[in-house]
Amino acid sequence: MIRKFATIVFCLTFVLAFLFSSCKKGEQDPGLSLRSRKARITERWSMVKGSVGLTSQEPNQAPYNANFEFNGGDGFLTQSSTLVIYTMPYVLNIEFKKDGKFSVTENFNGKTMTCSGKWNFSGRVGDTKNKEEVFIQLETISSGDTQDHLFNHYGTELSYTIDRLSKDEIIIHASTKYYMNSAGQKGFIESQYTFKKH
Repeated sequence: MIRKFATIVFCLTFVLAFLFSSCKKGEQDPGLSLRSRKARITERWSMVKGSVGLTSQEPNQAPYNANFEFNGGDGFLTQSSTLVIYTMPYVLNIEFKKDGKFSVTENFNGKTMTCSGKWNFSGRVGDTKNKEEVFIQLETISSGDTQDHLFNHYGTELSYTIDRLSKDEIIIHASTKYYMNSAGQKGFIESQYTFKKH
């Protein structure tokens, strides 16, 4: 009887350890979830806070920084300092669908971009865990211009690392080069967003 009980406890411990390791991909993920990662991400999400830092640099020049902070529907811009110099509306809504389709609507400084495309999780590569990143490809632009907006890094192909994915919250971040030309000018973008279920 004791041996049977010990076997049951061992098996239960093994199963829980497996579930814990398979569910927890992002650093802030819940320790245990009964829903798969795909089931958790396939929702409509509204941004509640975020930040975007833009850095541009010309050869032999000091870098120029513009930093945006977002809180609800408001955005605040600072440039190379901590002084807020500009306030603008900012609304960001995204949706991941089970069939691999994706849509985004971003209202940034009075301009609205509405796009749709497809999404997928990353596979395991090097230190990147399986399903730790999400890849997005924008295919159809219903309104606006991708060159005027932040979420998509001014392009149509983007990826975000998922820091947290729970049933009602997702936190993502990205750090990428968004341009570099033959004159040696280059720009970088770093962004982080927190979304709640829409």
